[in-house]
This record gives sequence, structure tokens and C-alpha cells, in this order.
Amino acid sequence: MAEKRMFARSIVSSDAFITMSPTAQCLYFQLNLSADDDGVVNNPISIMRTVGATEKDFEELVERKFLLLLESGVYVIKHWNINNNIRADRKRESTYKKELSELKKQENGAYTTANDSQMTDNEEEIDEETVVNDNELTDSCPANDSQMTDKCPRSIGEDSIVKDRLDKDSVVEHSKPRAQNLDSDSKPFVPETLVPNATTYAQKVFDILKSNDLPCCRGNFITFIQRDFKIALEGIHELKLKPEEVFAALENYCKVIELKRQGLSWWESELTFFNLCSGRSKTILRFLPENFNLDDYRKSRNEPGSLPDDRIRLDVEEG
Repeated sequence: MAEKRMFARSIVSSDAFITMSPTAQCLYFQLNLSADDDGVVNNPISIMRTVGATEKDFEELVERKFLLLLESGVYVIKHWNINNNIRADRKRESTYKKELSELKKQENGAYTTANDSQMTDNEEEIDEETVVNDNELTDSCPANDSQMTDKCPRSIGEDSIVKDRLDKDSVVEHSKPRAQNLDSDSKPFVPETLVPNATTYAQKVFDILKSNDLPCCRGNFITFIQRDFKIALEGIHELKLKPEEVFAALENYCKVIELKRQGLSWWESELTFFNLCSGRSKTILRFLPENFNLDDYRKSRNEPGSLPDDRIRLDVEEG
């Protein structure tokens, strides 16, 4: 994989970009650094947590179309080909060729999904600008990471380049271990290894949540599958739960929520899907059929929320 990544000013200086939160902007840069040579990112949630960004920051990048969700659950950086133009002899082909084949390219190289019929205001603002790839290299002027060829004009003094340039052997020596570390990383979770059709799976979960008036991204399925469902799949994968088990657990959870809304349960929270499935508590496990008993969630007379009779009488006597 190429070591260098670049960013086009037409993208990162646009109003659509600079009006995002600083942490969302930081997350965008980190995702670009971690993407493969075609702009695909298969572990954005891990990167989000590593850099201290929030789910809101991630959602902002998706809503503004700086990130596009592909059918298999991986993401691609929409303006990757505007930011970067990697020489063929350095480019490592993406393992997500099928997903990339489903994308279209606009005239300036920006990715767009096949079912996108029109651009958002933010996309038009960026894509209508004149985009110049400052890092574009032609075959007649190939550049090396550590030196320029005689075929290419120098933009600064030759003596300055020679003086400030790192020794070529030093560059190679330091870059090799870095590449080895990248290759030795454990393979990130890919959703299609868990479910053959992520969209159908997500739709079923979404329908259960929405029909029971539970948090589901304000009824927006696109946002739900791009954020809540994608994050939750990581937890579900760790727990090795089948879709049928998840559906059954959700149905049991909804029964508890119904009791809660009637004031008959000690249970207090109405969790999002990813909070139910992720995190240290792995709350979804308690709602699996083999672990679940609805009576365990009924509020007893002396449970928190209902004071004992003697306490009530004592308060009256003291008053």
C-alpha cells in the first residue's frame, strides 16, 4: 500500500467540510490515512474510537456524503480520487473489487452509488468546483518518494533539495517495518462474513424497533443501517449470534419495554440497537430466549420506584 496520502483543498476547504465539527474533520483525515489505495475503509468504527471521535461525528461524515456505505457494510471515501492519484506501480489493488464495481465515477473522479439520482447541496458545492489534482503524476514525469528525476522540473533550488533530502537508504530502512506492521494487523471485521444480505437483516431489526417506538435514528432507515446497525454488527459478531437469535432477543426486549411504559417494570432504559448489542455489558444476551423470563423484569412492591408501606406511613406521621 502506498505510504503517502494527500488532500485536495477543494474538498477540505469547502464550506461543507469546514462547517463540520473539528472532531468530525479529524476523523475524516484519519479515515483517509487508513483507507486502502482505492479509498475503501473496512474498520471505520475502530478508527473512530481510537482517535476519540463520537458516533455523531461519524454520522455527520455519512450524512454529508464524505463517506459512502457499500452493500457489504464497508465504506468508501467519496472524494478519494480527487484527494489522491496513486501511481500504478505503487498501488495495491483493493480486496473489495466487487463493491467498487457497484460504484460510478463522476467526471472529476468522485465516487457515487449507482442508485444516487441526485446530489445533496453539499455534494454540488464540492463537485461543481474546479478540481486540480496537485499530486497527479504522468508517465513522462515519474517521481520517487525520495528523489526527483532529470525529466521533471524542480520547483525549488537543486542545492536545497540535496541538502534537505533524507538519505535514500534511511527512507527505505524506516519504511519497511512500517509496511510489515500494516500487513501483520489482524483482519478487521467485515459484515458479509456474518450475514449474506445485510440490508434485509437491518430492515427486519429496524421494523421491530420502529413498530415498538424504540430509538431507530428517528425512523430514518438509511441513517440506521449506516450507523446503529453497522456498529451493532461488531458486537453481534463477537457474540456469534445468528439473525434469528437477535430477532427473538429484540422481541423479548420489547416486552420488557412495554412493561416499563406501564410502570410495571424496574427496567428504566430504552436503548439504541448498538448500545443493546455492543459495549462491555452485552445487554442483548439477557434477552435471548434461553436466558429470558418476563417475570424477572416485573416490579415488585418494594422495588425502587415504589416506597414500602411503613416508609409512607412514617412520612405521614412526621409531617
